[in-house]
Amino acid sequence: MENVNKKSLEGMCESCMMPFKKDPKGVDREHEKYCSYCFNNGKLCYEGNDVKEFKRGMVEVMVKNGSSRFMAHIYAFMAGFAPRWKGKDSSVGKMFGNYGQKCAEDEAKK
Repeated sequence: MENVNKKSLEGMCESCMMPFKKDPKGVDREHEKYCSYCFNNGKLCYEGNDVKEFKRGMVEVMVKNGSSRFMAHIYAFMAGFAPRWKGKDSSVGKMFGNYGQKCAEDEAKK
């Protein structure tokens, strides 16, 4: 039986969170889990593990391609929630990680 790579326009990139329906290559992208911006020529375009460095590069590419710097920063922030970056050093965890714990402690003090 033939191995069929199931790429669709449903879902989003596991690296940058871009919806696949916005990918210029659509179902013709190379990888089923990553968009054509994040995965090209058989490999991830950013192979490192530093989410902050990835976000900086993402902003620069988006601005170069015509996005406003403001919107590029918003999309880069959202990329920190992508499955690829789970468990990596991210400002998301630093900003929200202890929030729930602090609220519970404050509630317990009442």
